[in-house]
Amino acid sequence: MGADPTAKRVPAVDTNADPVWEPVAIFDANWNNDGAGSSFATGVARQLYHAPSVFYSASMGLYGLSFGSGNRENLWDRSEQNGRFYTFLDDSDELDPADLPITEENLQPVIIGNPNLTEDVLFTRTAGRRGWYLGLDPDERIITNALALTGLTTFSAFQPETALTDAGGSALAEETCGEKKFENDVDNLCARAGFSRSFVVATTSGDALLADILGDPTRFQAVSTFVTTSFTEVGQLKEPQGGTGPSSDDLSEGELDMLEGLKDLFPSTCRFSNYRLDLKMVAADTHLQRIAPIPYASSTKTGRSIRDG
Repeated sequence: MGADPTAKRVPAVDTNADPVWEPVAIFDANWNNDGAGSSFATGVARQLYHAPSVFYSASMGLYGLSFGSGNRENLWDRSEQNGRFYTFLDDSDELDPADLPITEENLQPVIIGNPNLTEDVLFTRTAGRRGWYLGLDPDERIITNALALTGLTTFSAFQPETALTDAGGSALAEETCGEKKFENDVDNLCARAGFSRSFVVATTSGDALLADILGDPTRFQAVSTFVTTSFTEVGQLKEPQGGTGPSSDDLSEGELDMLEGLKDLFPSTCRFSNYRLDLKMVAADTHLQRIAPIPYASSTKTGRSIRDG
C-alpha cells in the first residue's frame, strides 16, 4: 500500500500575509422570527439536505440563493420544528461583518395561505434584507432542489402521514397503530403515507402564480404522493402545419391564463413564439404532473432566446 493520502487546502494567507480565502457565514437558519422585529433561537437545529440553488440578478449584480429545510433522509422523522424555504440575495459584501450572519428576522415572512404581497421584496429592500422566507406546516419538509426560471421559483415539500385502512375503527391512526404507526403493518392495517405540495411562486416576492379550481391564487399544487425534482420539456401552443393533432399536452384554461400572466415577468423587448417550456415532475405512482407552462421568448434587441432565466 502507498502512503496515506493528504488533503491540500487553500491557505488562509498568501506569502505576503494577505487573506486568500476566508469563509464567512452569511445566513443562520436556526433562528425564528418572533413577528415583532426580533428573533429567538430554535430548540432543534434545522436540517439542510439540499444545496442552495443559485441564480443571478443582472440588475443588481448579485447572486441569489434559494433552499429549504427538513429531514429529507427520514421522511417520517417528527423530531424537528417547522421547516422553512428561503430566497434572498447575497449582498453580504455590503454589510458590516458584525451584522452577519443574517437570519429570517431580516427577511420578509410569506404565509402560504395569505394573499399576495404584490410588492418586490428581493430588489427594493435595503442590504441584508433583500429576500423572503416561507414557513411550512408542522413536520413538513423540503424534498427537492429549488428551480428558478424566468421570474418564478418552484420547489416541493412532503407531509408525512399515517394511513389507517381499518374502516371499522374510530380511533386516530396515530393511537391505533401504536409503535407501528410509522411502519407498514398488515395486522393493524397501518402504512406510511403522505402527500406533496409543489410550490410555484414569484422569485421576487413569494407571491402565488398558480390558481385553484375556483380560479383563486394559490402558491402550491397538492399531489397525493411523493414527487421528484421538477424538469422542463418543450411544448407547442398551436398545432404545427400539416399536423393531425397537438404535438404536446393541451393546456387547461387556467394554465393558459397562467402562461399569459408569466409574460409580464419578461422584459418588455421580448417577443413570444409558438413554443413553451412545460415545468413537470414525476410522482411516486409514475404519473407525470405538469406544474406550469413557461412562455418561450426572444429579445428583439439581441435576437437571443430566453428559456432558462
